[in-house]
Amino acid sequence: MRANNRTVSAEDACQHVVVLVHGTFAHGADWTHADSPLARVVAGALDGKVLFAPFEWSGSNTHTARLEAGAELAQHIRALRQRYSSASIHVVAHSHGGNVLAYALREHDVRGSVENVVCLGTPFIVAQARKLGPTLRLLRFASLMAVALVVLLMALVLGMVVTMAVYVPGPPSAIGGVLLLLIVGVLGFTVLRLLAKLHKYIVGKLVPSLEAKQNRFVKQLQAQFKGVPLLNLQVWRDEAAGFLRLIDRLARIPFEAWSPTAVLWVTVAITAFYSAGMLFVAVGSDDWKQAWNEAALGLVF
Repeated sequence: MRANNRTVSAEDACQHVVVLVHGTFAHGADWTHADSPLARVVAGALDGKVLFAPFEWSGSNTHTARLEAGAELAQHIRALRQRYSSASIHVVAHSHGGNVLAYALREHDVRGSVENVVCLGTPFIVAQARKLGPTLRLLRFASLMAVALVVLLMALVLGMVVTMAVYVPGPPSAIGGVLLLLIVGVLGFTVLRLLAKLHKYIVGKLVPSLEAKQNRFVKQLQAQFKGVPLLNLQVWRDEAAGFLRLIDRLARIPFEAWSPTAVLWVTVAITAFYSAGMLFVAVGSDDWKQAWNEAALGLVF
């Protein structure tokens, strides 16, 4: 018979069938060969004739590759059970090959066909949905900060218009100031409307869609052996598990670093810098101060 384009040759009368599943980036690994040291040790530990049936998959470090390999491994085990109906089927899987096996064992008939499972350094995948509450609070807070910035901009423009009226009195200045206020007002209103529509879209459509996708992915990625006898051997500082921990920590950074407090401080810093620049341009000259003093004296006297 053929399994993953590799020929499995042996007599049908055997007492044990051992499926060897390699891990990530290990296509054609030496230890999966029937004459490898590991295969000889396994054969010596089992009574009777032993057939080794290695399973080859892409070895890509992606969930998609492991899910596809899991479906193929399930077919591989079904074919072995059909041909060697009286033999005990055992599986030895290394690294992410253990997760490939877990996906194959989701099928009831495959679980019933496997006698024992041995995993060597498998970083078992545990998926859970991320809570979207903190993200929504952050988005609401960012929206409020955007509204505050729009209001601040309008206030600064109003200050500039007043400055123009005092420093350059006359109809042209007044007309220019009114036009500037109208332009800023329209732009500010447009921004606020866009923010309101964006918030409505996020809460009404995007969040439910993300929750549905999360639930589907969590269900799809859970790697469970569901009662099949399992021997798990782990080593300290396994590279696959370390890689998964690194990815998990990197994925948490946006949720841990961009809290409302952090956004508030960033907003305050940007606002302070922007306001200081506008004030420097608007009120940084002695002529402006003199004009304001003359206007104040005119109001008093």
